[in-house]
Amino acid sequence: MNSRFEKYDMPKNDTSKVNYVIKVQICRHAVRQRVDLKIAFLVFQCLTGHAPAYLADDCQLTADASARRHRSADTAKCVVRRTYNNFGDRCFASAGPRLWNTLPLNLRLCDSLGQFKRSLKTFLFGL
Repeated sequence: MNSRFEKYDMPKNDTSKVNYVIKVQICRHAVRQRVDLKIAFLVFQCLTGHAPAYLADDCQLTADASARRHRSADTAKCVVRRTYNNFGDRCFASAGPRLWNTLPLNLRLCDSLGQFKRSLKTFLFGL
């Protein structure tokens, strides 16, 4: 019986087991990049006003957060909410702005959605 996951099934001989482990590691790495892609896309939508209000409230640029003008205002960085445990680090209000701040400046300053998507995929996947 053919399983749709048969390429990830554990092989029988020893040399194939090494290849299996490598495939699983690559798959996990690709999953992390896809999650980062989705989170960065959501943050972009929040900052451009195309996301629901409950998400947009969690993403705020440093230039908008304070009354003073800072040098970091031109870098389009987000305010990262402080958390006190590992569970809080994984929530969108903390993980989204933290991921956004790690993106290169040319990505954070994109104007159009299409340009941002292309540049982000190139950055994350190296395509």
